[in-house]
Amino acid sequence: MRISSTPMLNIRFTILYMRMVADRSKLCGVEASLPRQDISPASAVPISAVTNDTATSASALCGRIHFHRRNKKLIGKATIFFTILFFSATIFCLEGCQPIPDTGIEKDGRRYGVVPSFSGEWWHHYERGLSFADGALWKEAELDLREAVRQREADQKRRARTYGRHFFESSYHEEGYFPHRELGIVLYHQRRIKEAIDELEISLASVKSSRAETYLDRARKILIEQDGFDRRPPEIALTSPEQNFLTNASFVTIRGVAKDDTYVRSITVGGKKVRVDVSNQEISFLMRVPVIPGKNEIPVLAKDLIGKEGKSSVTVNVDRMGPVISVEEPFEEQPVYETGLVELKGYVFDKSGLTEIMINGIKTDCNGQQEIRFGKQVKIGEKQRRLEIRAEDMAGNVTSSDIILSDREAVRSSWVAENGNIAFANILLSQQQSAELNQIVLEKFKDEHKTYVTYLKEILINGTIKVRGSEAMTRLWFNQDEGSFRVKNRSTCDFSYIYPLEIGNIIILAEDASGGEISRREIRIIRKDSDTLRGQRLGAEIMAFKEFPKDLYLGFEDSLDTVMLEGERFRVITEEEDMEADCMIRGKFRKRPGYVEASANLYLYELGKDKKSKIRLAKANAYREYENEIGRDVITELAKEIHWKLAYDVPLIDGTVTETDGTKKVVTDLGKEMQIKKGMEIVVYQDPPKIEDDYEVLGQARINAVKKQTSSAFLKEPKKPIQKGQPVITR
Repeated sequence: MRISSTPMLNIRFTILYMRMVADRSKLCGVEASLPRQDISPASAVPISAVTNDTATSASALCGRIHFHRRNKKLIGKATIFFTILFFSATIFCLEGCQPIPDTGIEKDGRRYGVVPSFSGEWWHHYERGLSFADGALWKEAELDLREAVRQREADQKRRARTYGRHFFESSYHEEGYFPHRELGIVLYHQRRIKEAIDELEISLASVKSSRAETYLDRARKILIEQDGFDRRPPEIALTSPEQNFLTNASFVTIRGVAKDDTYVRSITVGGKKVRVDVSNQEISFLMRVPVIPGKNEIPVLAKDLIGKEGKSSVTVNVDRMGPVISVEEPFEEQPVYETGLVELKGYVFDKSGLTEIMINGIKTDCNGQQEIRFGKQVKIGEKQRRLEIRAEDMAGNVTSSDIILSDREAVRSSWVAENGNIAFANILLSQQQSAELNQIVLEKFKDEHKTYVTYLKEILINGTIKVRGSEAMTRLWFNQDEGSFRVKNRSTCDFSYIYPLEIGNIIILAEDASGGEISRREIRIIRKDSDTLRGQRLGAEIMAFKEFPKDLYLGFEDSLDTVMLEGERFRVITEEEDMEADCMIRGKFRKRPGYVEASANLYLYELGKDKKSKIRLAKANAYREYENEIGRDVITELAKEIHWKLAYDVPLIDGTVTETDGTKKVVTDLGKEMQIKKGMEIVVYQDPPKIEDDYEVLGQARINAVKKQTSSAFLKEPKKPIQKGQPVITR
């Protein structure tokens, strides 16, 4: 027969009480200091006969007599109080000393609280408390969990050892020791909400777990509803980008902070969910959001635990069309190589505003003007055969026009993007009726009957329009996106436009003479996913997720494998594949009455070592409840959450080389705020020289130091010297 450990606590309390009563004078710290003599009226000295010293002594003595009498009353009251407390504790002790049978407590045909070889150790109380909680025996569970906390305070994951030798792993729960978490849940079920919140917060301060986060949010919500604390919706402060931000990028990074008078529970940016594991009064967020040409109104929403919603938004203007460079024809008929001068007339136009123009190497600042006219004689060298006009707009788009002096009729454009990306689009030209159709000359897509295949995420169409009509205005369209495009009569006009591609996209190029003839050019382009870059992603092997019954954990492994195969983050290495894995995903799958948990760790294998040497890069935990039986949907939800959290902690994200020595070290613009961490690997690559070519991997590097917005990495035998500005992507 076993007895609860709680009576042992009461026995200790009884002994302590008896000691306090026996030495009650010490409780007040008074009686022991008083003189042991009687003071009677017969021995009193008349006041008139007392000297000053005697009067002082008598006064002090009277004060001590009064203090003594007052504290004897206090001691008496304390004795009564402790006596009452003693009998209350004794009654509680007798009640608590009711023995718990070896077979536990039966409820609804099941027995709870059966722990083999129970001897009162902390892990025995913890296991028995969990068993009682499974049976909703909340009082019994609370007593055991409190005793477990008393003996071993902190919630721990894997570090809790029994007798200093073995990692503690309860048969009732996931690997680890979580007495505060489970006590908080037990208190929650007893509707002792404030106490539950305290315990759950203590647990999460030590170890994060989805189960504790779920119950903490539930408890906070109940407390808010009971006390009526929630008076205002969340407030959102966006820190970047600034309103009406102008860019030519395909993605923009939104940063901000959401605050609430109670607790923020969820945040979405541009429809994408920000990871928020548990509610908080203030949550900072960062999210990369795709944008399209034109005006993008990106909404930001935040909800608190009650469901009140705060809203904000940021406007991002995307301009992917480069400046239009228009050179009037014909050139002045002067002997170029006799005078060393050539006359150029024309203008540069961009709706977003121009930053600078360079003509034959001479720079002119534009300060945001939309149109700059030029008419000047340009000096050329004796052997120079071409002139270059280069213009950049406020969004960062660049258009270049090379004029070949040996053939003034031939004008070609070549666009150089700072980020190394290339783009392509549909173009639709329209102008008023003319006797002769305008002519489009493309730099790359010259074959109208060819279907081009590319691996690029975005490409560029650049070319020249030869205007043959007499009207002064032409409109340019890229698919459904209209770009402002001014062309003077009898001019050549160079243009460029960045366009993001979807896999399998077909793009059509056409010219529309408004109110008259239509000239058409069709160019088909198909985008394929890059086999080169996909092959560089982390190859992950999924190891054991074990728990009884077997069909459940096998079902979870199967679901996780499917989710990862459908995702873009990892390459899943199966047993049938003869491939080396870069990392391992290993964890636990646990089923308890009414709920199920899964936890996983992602370990990266050390380079050049056996698979026993590894570092942990990420961990994830997921929790779901069920009523009767665990359905397939519950297992799938667990797998999706595990994959999402691992992918969040080890993100697949693009960046750029900002510094390098070429062969040993690189610095990138990827930092902690992008979830980059020490030990992760990156791939340095370069864009293909031709549209049809795939990316070329230049080398891999392992990150050794991380700051807020940058990270540095050591290169591993690069194929070519690495250069500043080359793109990188995480493995």
